[in-house]
Amino acid sequence: MDTKYALNYTKPTEDSVWNHVVGIDIQPRFGLSGTALETTRDQFLAFMTEQYGPKEFRYDLRWTDYGVDIRFRETSDAASFLMLHTKEKPPTITTPYYGIRGH
Repeated sequence: MDTKYALNYTKPTEDSVWNHVVGIDIQPRFGLSGTALETTRDQFLAFMTEQYGPKEFRYDLRWTDYGVDIRFRETSDAASFLMLHTKEKPPTITTPYYGIRGH
């Protein structure tokens, strides 16, 4: 499994044991379903366990429609994950708007 995941967002949290949330995309553009999705999740959980230890001590996972939200206890863990295992998402291609704007 690729260790560079597309970064959706990152934000600090307050009033929680988890200090940072990092949202990443682990699914292809058109998504996965069934066995493929379960395999991808298992591979990602194995990757996180190898890098950061057992779940719920240093991090926790929330599965989403687009990927996963990783909640980290320590700033250093969130920073290392961001620096070593994420990449910027490619820009979304949009149709340029020609004409008058503002009505």
